[in-house]
Amino acid sequence: MIEATASVDIDAPAASAWAVVADYRLDPLWRRGVEEMRPTPAGLVVPGTTTVERMRFAGRAMRNDGVVRTVEPGSRFEWRTTTGVEAEGSRSVVPLGPRRCRVDLVLRVRLRGLAAPAGPLLRRGLRADAARLATLVEARERRPGFDTAGTSTHEIGRAMGVTTQAQKRFVPRTAEEDLGGGLYTRFTPRAQNTVLAAQQAALRLQAPEVTTEHLVLGLLTEPRPIAGEAFRRLGGGDLDRIREAVEAATGPAVDTPPSNPPFSSGARKALDLTRREALRMGHNYIGTEHLLLGILSDPADPADPAATLARLGVEHAATETFVHEALAAVIAAREPS
Repeated sequence: MIEATASVDIDAPAASAWAVVADYRLDPLWRRGVEEMRPTPAGLVVPGTTTVERMRFAGRAMRNDGVVRTVEPGSRFEWRTTTGVEAEGSRSVVPLGPRRCRVDLVLRVRLRGLAAPAGPLLRRGLRADAARLATLVEARERRPGFDTAGTSTHEIGRAMGVTTQAQKRFVPRTAEEDLGGGLYTRFTPRAQNTVLAAQQAALRLQAPEVTTEHLVLGLLTEPRPIAGEAFRRLGGGDLDRIREAVEAATGPAVDTPPSNPPFSSGARKALDLTRREALRMGHNYIGTEHLLLGILSDPADPADPAATLARLGVEHAATETFVHEALAAVIAAREPS
């Protein structure tokens, strides 16, 4: 069997980390590729807890059933699969002080018929999962059980019309295949439309690939959600001016553009940063606001769309403040006066 291990220090009490690692329902928030994890009984693991996991690995849809073998409450549990990929492992939480702990993840898996690079790939993936776990635990600790202005994630999603079923939809098949599926099950319908509009913008401009600029153009086609309001409020109210500035920064057209342009490395990075923004804010869905914050979070290159938007007044810190205020207003509008 291939073994992978990962450890991460977390600025939160051990009990806070245990509340996440021992609740399988939260796995899709930090384990890449996991689309659904359904434990029975729900809640923190106990000996005999069974799980149904649906995920994607190497572009393949998979179902793995599992069972929790042993539990040391608040400290460690061991698990193994019963159907699907043959695997076993453990999750441990080690206190390092009153408000600091370490989480150790162990995974042993037998992957039949896969190439030798599967080992390094699994190890890199587990380390990345551990980093996402730390981000999630620390975000929940800053606002335990709640998000913006004391608003729960469920309340935000409900107020914005994001049903649980909608959160599990995929973006268009071409984008899913190019970018990987697990993350995009949590895109809101409008965020999904943004990705589709970015692809359409790339086709219209005869681009060889979908770039970060095209993602911004996609956001500008959705003027009603929070990202569109941020463009109007922070960018002076002139969406056409922003659109023209971003479109001018796109690369030259090519004579024979692909009919299904792939996503550029920059666009992929922006989408990964989008996921991080949602995790950092403690949200279990990904909306247009997270996509805009992800694009704005890396303005190192003066030619990058983030730098272009910052020059127009749409920069990360001001946008994040606006997002928090807007989400709080959405909830307040639903509360009886």
